[in-house]
Amino acid sequence: MLIVGLTGGLATGKTTVAKFIENLGATVLDADAIVRELYTPGSDVWKKIVKAFGREVLMPDRSVDRKKLAAIVFSNRQTLDRLNKLVHPSVLKHFQQEIADFSESQDWGILVLNVPLLFEAGLQKLCDKTVVVTARLRTQLDRLYLRDGFSKEEAAKRIASQMPLTEKVRRADFVVDNDAGLEHTREQVLVIWSDLARANTAKARVVKGIPVRKRRLMI
Repeated sequence: MLIVGLTGGLATGKTTVAKFIENLGATVLDADAIVRELYTPGSDVWKKIVKAFGREVLMPDRSVDRKKLAAIVFSNRQTLDRLNKLVHPSVLKHFQQEIADFSESQDWGILVLNVPLLFEAGLQKLCDKTVVVTARLRTQLDRLYLRDGFSKEEAAKRIASQMPLTEKVRRADFVVDNDAGLEHTREQVLVIWSDLARANTAKARVVKGIPVRKRRLMI
């Protein structure tokens, strides 16, 4: 089993790359989906958020108003760090359990953790390989403006709150440039997938004590 961390900057196209990889045969776990589950009314994380930020961040049905909460935390670095410290440990535990469950069911599978804050949260320590999706700043700003309705100032603030893409690229094993069309992105993913498949096979052989030279990878 190979565990791959997929990350990138805001609006660089992580979801698109995750879908390409999933279609090639990987299992993808999405951090945003996990966070939505953790925000369920009455959960431990929900209680911590209400205690830290007040009931004004809740909707009438008691669920967390993520847009309102984001407006609060992205206005101040300290409040953002506070939220991350409340949420990240639970996300880590969830991923650890998912990895354990996956490893019991599949010896040769590839499990992808799609995590926007992979490096910021220290979740790369769970991974064998990491993939970073990049795009030009202009592209990120335009996507956030057109897709999410952010003002240019708000979009720039959100992007600045994350680790610089240059640093994520420096730490990554693989990089996908998602700035030149879907076909170009897909071609890059195919090349990376071949490398991941080889790494997965090599890791599985080591675990099982099978000499690498005696078997050939079939893709």
